[in-house]
Amino acid sequence: MNRVNIRELFKNVSSKLMQEFSETERSLAFPPDRGGQREEAIRRFLTEKLPKRYGVSKGFVVSSEGIQSDQCDVIIYDADSTPIFYADINQEVFPIETVYCVIQVKSRLTPTTLDEAIKNIKSFKEVPREDLTSLPLGPGKTSMSLGYGRPLNTKLGILLAYDFGDSYATKPIGEVADEIISKIETEERRTRIDFACVVSRGMFLPMFMEGGTATVALFDDTVGLKCVPEAEKSVGLFFVVLLTTLNQLRLANPDLFRYFNQ
Repeated sequence: MNRVNIRELFKNVSSKLMQEFSETERSLAFPPDRGGQREEAIRRFLTEKLPKRYGVSKGFVVSSEGIQSDQCDVIIYDADSTPIFYADINQEVFPIETVYCVIQVKSRLTPTTLDEAIKNIKSFKEVPREDLTSLPLGPGKTSMSLGYGRPLNTKLGILLAYDFGDSYATKPIGEVADEIISKIETEERRTRIDFACVVSRGMFLPMFMEGGTATVALFDDTVGLKCVPEAEKSVGLFFVVLLTTLNQLRLANPDLFRYFNQ
């Protein structure tokens, strides 16, 4: 019987991303052009790999009150129920109710670009929407619902970088990890980066060990970020954590009358 090594497939994806990173470094002299190409590579990867119910784009997220996020490199949204309010070749505008996640993409993670990502993801998470904390038990109107301890539509914010740069590139990984985690965790839990992936270095995940098993605990206020310095597994682990989390989230339909009656 033939066997497919899924881990090896994602290892190849990681190698391909880093190869594109190197090629744009050599062929594009203007740094903003490189950034755009690298963001597009991540959007293409996610479009190819995620189930089709998840749309992938870039642009802005808005609320019915007119509050807008900063520009987002990657927006993952509900492809089945999202009205796109505005679209051109460079950006689209999405209602906050139908957006699962934003990802900020950095060519090189440095103290400066980390600050930029923290600010950007905070701007997304501060766009207001009503918490979804229960689901009806049955179709249509029902007198009973199933309640949850946290919002089912919690906003997910992710940082993805290709490599370290500046001072992060010259320091030991342990020291760099401590600095990155400290900066991220300075922000309030509800507005900060949930996890990060540095393709050539590894992952930063909220996790704890119990009985020899590592448990990733997104959205748990009591669990801090840990560095997982395994570059070969970084893209595969990033994808598994992302898709598992997306599959657990639930979104509500936007009230379009509220948007058009601002």
